[in-house]
Order: sequence, then C-alpha cells, then structure tokens
Amino acid sequence: MAYDIEMGDAGLRKEVIDATLKIFAGRKYIFKDLLTISSNVGWSNTYWREDPSVLTAGNTSSIAGLPRGATFPHANPKFEEITAYVQKYGLETTIFWEDIISGKIDVTARSLLKLIEAVVSNVDGGIRNTIVADGNIQSITIEAGCEWDMTASAAIIDNLEEAEEKIGRENYDTSNLMVIVNHRDKRSIINYLVQHGNKLASITDEKLRNKSGVIGTLGNKTFMVSPNVQASEAFVVVPKACGTWRQLYPLSSAIKEMDPFVSQTIKVVEVGQVEITDPKAIVWIKNTKS
Repeated sequence: MAYDIEMGDAGLRKEVIDATLKIFAGRKYIFKDLLTISSNVGWSNTYWREDPSVLTAGNTSSIAGLPRGATFPHANPKFEEITAYVQKYGLETTIFWEDIISGKIDVTARSLLKLIEAVVSNVDGGIRNTIVADGNIQSITIEAGCEWDMTASAAIIDNLEEAEEKIGRENYDTSNLMVIVNHRDKRSIINYLVQHGNKLASITDEKLRNKSGVIGTLGNKTFMVSPNVQASEAFVVVPKACGTWRQLYPLSSAIKEMDPFVSQTIKVVEVGQVEITDPKAIVWIKNTKS
C-alpha cells in the first residue's frame, strides 16, 4: 500500500499498529498466559510465598474433638519474603520511505509483526527461565528407556498423572491443569494416543480455541505447544495460581519519523517481572526425549 508519511499521519498509523499488536501478541503468549496479570509501580517488588501445606495443631494437640471450654490449639501460617526486579524487553526497526510507498508487501505491517514476535518470545522465554531457575518447583525425571519419543511409551500418561498427583498433594485444585510441551513431544503424545485409539478432545472454550499453541484437551488437562519449551522437558501447572506477571508497562509500540520522506522507526516494548508465588503448583518434567 502507498501513502504519504507526513507527520500528521503518525497518529493514525500508531492506532493501526497498536491494534495489530494487541491481536497478534494475544495469540502468541503461552507462559505469560499461565500467570495472573497484575500492575506494578516500582522497579523492584516484594512479594510473599505462602506455604501450601494444610495447617495442623502440632504434635500434642488436635483440631478435632475439643472439650467444652478447652483452649484452642495454635497454628501459624508460614510465608517467605522475596524481592524481584522488573525486566525491560524492547526492539526497534527502521523502515525507509521508499519501501513504504513502493514495496510489493506491506513493509510496516510485516516489520511490526516480527518486532512483536521477538518481544513476546523473549518475555515468554524469560518466564520459562525464571520457572526452571526456582529451586522450589516440583520435578519429575523420566528414566532412560521411558522417554516420550520411545515407541508407544506408556510413561507419557503416567508422568502426567504423577505430575497431577504431586500438585494435588500440595493442596492445589487439579481440575484444570495446563500441559506445556515442545513440538517434538506434541508429536509423541499424539502418536501415543492414536496408537491406543484415543485423541485429544477439541477445545470448547472460545478464548482458548482462538489462541495459538493450544492443541486440545485430555480429561482435566489442556495441552499447549511453545517454542520456548526446551528439547527434553515439559511443564504441568495450575494456571493463574502458579504465579504473577507484575506489569510495569504493557506491550506497546511507538512510531517516530526519523526524517520526513526518508525513514521512520517503530519500537515495541514491554516491562514487567515474574513472581513464582506458588512453585508447588508447577511440575517440571525432565528427560522427555531419548
């Protein structure tokens, strides 16, 4: 498409750019969508992790069967204080005026999509890295010979059920779990199910059905594919309960005319931090690939 790039047009183009940004990015986030989104006002933030264990009355007391007029047993919830710092993600590109008015493709739109893709991928990758660096998440290591890419590996279902068991034992609701895998393990899961006369059910939730990466459900588990999942791993999580994305500045764009009739620059930015508030609501499955 051809148009003048006079300064007065910048506002209109920014509206189009921001609309594209919201639609495209909304389909691409995988790990970020597992988190609760909350606003942030500072470069650092302190939060607390709560011990998910059910409170007890101690070794010498009982919650049940209190005699009439007896003193209540005492218990204290446990919390861990953590301080984290926000991360700034950003990328820009410069587009020459001649390419805008005479290109055979919409250079501005395509450049914007690539910028969004890169920033979103880095945000999601950063969340994944924060998860695996947390020493308090739960994990399963698959034994040699039982990897998911082995022929008809029944370990696939058992590993997923073991992950659910681990989460359930920590007193989290397991009725709606998310399973995040890479593309190779998606192939293994689909092959195993087909070989045994099963398949992933289609998505009925409108928001999930229109989202990139969602491949189907199996019982109480929704399966998603992310390129940020590494070669031999998978994740089972309780969505929204597992953590928070503390948003200091949402995914946004800016357009600037560097020199009228010469070039313009588009920037995409996002600023926020990951809080793994409930690490026991996450299970990291390792060694999925032989």
